[in-house]
Amino acid sequence: MANNLPSNPLVIDTAAAAAVISSYIRITKIKWFDSGADIAEGDQAIINNSAGNRIWEHRAGVVGTVGGFVPPVSDDFNPPINQRGVVVPTLTHGTLFIYWTGQQPTA
Repeated sequence: MANNLPSNPLVIDTAAAAAVISSYIRITKIKWFDSGADIAEGDQAIINNSAGNRIWEHRAGVVGTVGGFVPPVSDDFNPPINQRGVVVPTLTHGTLFIYWTGQQPTA
């Protein structure tokens, strides 16, 4: 599968050093879903803005331990997070869904 841009939500299953969105975006929700049932302890999903600042990060832990989880993990943002650009430098497994509001962001 390839990244689906720009949809709502943005559907990202491939990490890259380049921005998947270069314009401003108002993020309302981020969800990390284990689409292939292959996420393991230590796997990561990281989202940065175009300046390289971290917007969101999760690391899979061991279920049954403090802080342990296996995706899906989801965070809602109210008010929305206003950012310029979206970069997903790390996505070891799974799929990210980035929900947005307002003007459609551009790649």
